[in-house]
Amino acid sequence: MWHAADIAEKMRHAPFYEFKGVPEPQFSWKTFKPKRDAYIKKLNGIYERNLEKDGVEEHRGFAKVLFPNQVEVTRPNGEKYVLNTDYVVVATGGRPTIPSDDKIPGASQGINSDGFFDLEEQPKRVAVVGAGYIAVELAGVFHALGSEVHVLIRHDKVLRTFDPDIQTTLTNWMEHTGINIHKNSNVVKVEGTKGQTPLKVHTDKGEVIEVDELLWAIGRHANTEGLGLEELGVKLDEKGDVVADDYQNSSVPGILSIGDVQGRVLLTPVAIAAGRRLSNRLFGPPKFKDDKLSYENIPTVVFS
Repeated sequence: MWHAADIAEKMRHAPFYEFKGVPEPQFSWKTFKPKRDAYIKKLNGIYERNLEKDGVEEHRGFAKVLFPNQVEVTRPNGEKYVLNTDYVVVATGGRPTIPSDDKIPGASQGINSDGFFDLEEQPKRVAVVGAGYIAVELAGVFHALGSEVHVLIRHDKVLRTFDPDIQTTLTNWMEHTGINIHKNSNVVKVEGTKGQTPLKVHTDKGEVIEVDELLWAIGRHANTEGLGLEELGVKLDEKGDVVADDYQNSSVPGILSIGDVQGRVLLTPVAIAAGRRLSNRLFGPPKFKDDKLSYENIPTVVFS
């Protein structure tokens, strides 16, 4: 999606480089989506075949950790069986957070970043709630492809965990390009029905923003429910993340954790790097007995 948005922007910039007759981009979300989905499915197949070639067994079902060396698998048909193992690595990732309707009436009428990829049609008007990676990236994609975009943030700048210069520069540029940023705003109520227009987004500043889609991008939480971790004494923090040390060990010997589920630096390349070092340490030669990933000074990119 970002590449499509980038192409649209390049078409708009082309006349400034003396390209003549370049039309205003007209994007067909409806016909693009199946092609994008087919490409993702192709990638899924490539990864599955690579795992098969490497001799990795795949067990499809829901897992519950019974002991540090036993995992129960419940298959879709209800059949259960137990895997015996030397180690258990919890790498179940996380999922986007949407406020409850008890906290914000009507919040469930919005979608999250997963719902963005399910959209069959491009919404003409979108409200994005959040100021982080996902909010900035998806707001930019919607805007570049022609949607009217409103971004609602609790403070006065986006990307508040980044350097102040980046916060200020990007916030100003987003506004300059035509994205409507509603600063110091909190959503208090949503009226309407998902999939039907309009949705009315009410803020604590008295604004009512009418949109075709509301997208929540307010953070993620770990997939740790139902895994049996707490019953075994695995320590979770207040957000539900597995608490792991520098060597990916949880509070229970033999149970380790990698990736978003342990709440540190939620980036795919970081999880891959941590996994490589963990496998080196557990199964590699003695020279790797202390191998671990340093979580300091990790570079990152925001596709704004």
